[in-house]
Amino acid sequence: MPIIDALPVLPPDKNSILTIGVFDGVHIGHQYLLNRVVKAATLSNVCSGVVTFKNHPAEITNPEFKPNFLCNLEDRLTRLRNTGVDFVVPITFDKTIADLDACKFLSILKDHLKMTGLVVGPDFRMGKNRSADVEQISELSKTINFSLEIIGDQASKGLSFRSTTIRNLLREGNVSLVPNLLGNYFSITGKIIKGMERGRTLGVPTANVGYDENLVMPENGIYATWARIGDKRFKAATSIGTNPTFSGNSLTVEAHLLDFSNSIYGRIITLEFVDKLRPQIAFDSENRLKAQMKKDILLTREKLSSQ
Repeated sequence: MPIIDALPVLPPDKNSILTIGVFDGVHIGHQYLLNRVVKAATLSNVCSGVVTFKNHPAEITNPEFKPNFLCNLEDRLTRLRNTGVDFVVPITFDKTIADLDACKFLSILKDHLKMTGLVVGPDFRMGKNRSADVEQISELSKTINFSLEIIGDQASKGLSFRSTTIRNLLREGNVSLVPNLLGNYFSITGKIIKGMERGRTLGVPTANVGYDENLVMPENGIYATWARIGDKRFKAATSIGTNPTFSGNSLTVEAHLLDFSNSIYGRIITLEFVDKLRPQIAFDSENRLKAQMKKDILLTREKLSSQ
């Protein structure tokens, strides 16, 4: 069975306390839960571990589902490992796993990872058709013999620490609120690719950034961002949109790096979204667009100077 093949072999004298989930973004709520896993494991002198899924389970159970991740798999696994857990188990969620009931899935973890404890959130569900909630899992814990800790909801300034909350903030353009929940700026990483080069003809050259279409995208508009290339960081005014002034229809991500003029085609760039400056606007002339772009650059400089 693929799930068994993916599980690590623990030292013969070690049991484990686990948590299970996608952990999209590994936000502050996730970090709190994972910290509880590590603390519980340390107190019991066992290993702490995370069982996560490489893909989103809904991709298998719902053919119409389109992923909108907060970060890619590589970043997610790095963030999970940086929480201090002893091991992270990334599993491909497939039809075989989707058909397992909760008892069978938990029994596999009990048998192969020597699970003595499980830590989950209050809305956690698992098993075929997500049929087992925390109440049913609590009953199963008595049968399979493991402890169950249910972590309550966490919130900041009236916003719950949930991936869905963060995605909604991004879709509304409220990127300045995201670090309070995510623990860091929302970012997009991609290769700098050839674009239409309109920015250069307007006197404001931009880096056209290739992006992962499985990631959530902030609302169309102009943003103050930090641009990271290698070990260097630059202020950048970043546009997300369809270039309505030029009747565009494809979504593009373009960043104008302040005080920078080198060629960076083919380089990898990370854009960290600090604040939204304005919505996407269709201008009736290039001159008005150029004038607004100059204002955007000034406001970007002002916004980021205090960061």
